Amino acid sequence: MKRLTGLMLVASLAGCASTPFTFEGENASKGFVVLSTGLADACMDEFNNTNLLVRRASDDEVAQTLSIKNAFHSPEVEENNVQINSFPLEAGDYVIRDFISPNPLFAFKQDNFSIDPIKFTVKSGQVQYKGYVFFDAVKGVCSKDKPVVALKDMKKRDMKLTAELNPQLFSAL
Repeated sequence: MKRLTGLMLVASLAGCASTPFTFEGENASKGFVVLSTGLADACMDEFNNTNLLVRRASDDEVAQTLSIKNAFHSPEVEENNVQINSFPLEAGDYVIRDFISPNPLFAFKQDNFSIDPIKFTVKSGQVQYKGYVFFDAVKGVCSKDKPVVALKDMKKRDMKLTAELNPQLFSAL
């Protein structure tokens, strides 16, 4: 009983620390997306401080930027530097077709690199798992110019971690 009371106290304090996301008011037209990123160990140095760009399909505007590897942010899963990204997006169609990475010669310039498009649709009022974007090495080598990117299904792992990282979201559902 003491343990249950302690858990309830922690849960109530966590609720005070952040506002739960709900699909009401200004968020009524949004969906909540879970999309993770990761990369092979051989790619760690090549992709340092690199970000994927989630674009609206209708006008190609960047709707969300996702960290692939960030020197200032610890991964949620050490193996393959897995970053769990969870965020609200307006309902509609989206595409991930490129990423940006710092230019090794010019400190304040970023280079843009293409990947095979990953398309998905966001539905309002839903929490939706969209996949695990994994950058892989070929024969132990990674290249930004010819990246090998796979969309994998790691739903069980990613949704469990998302629920742990965002208990307020799941308590509101």
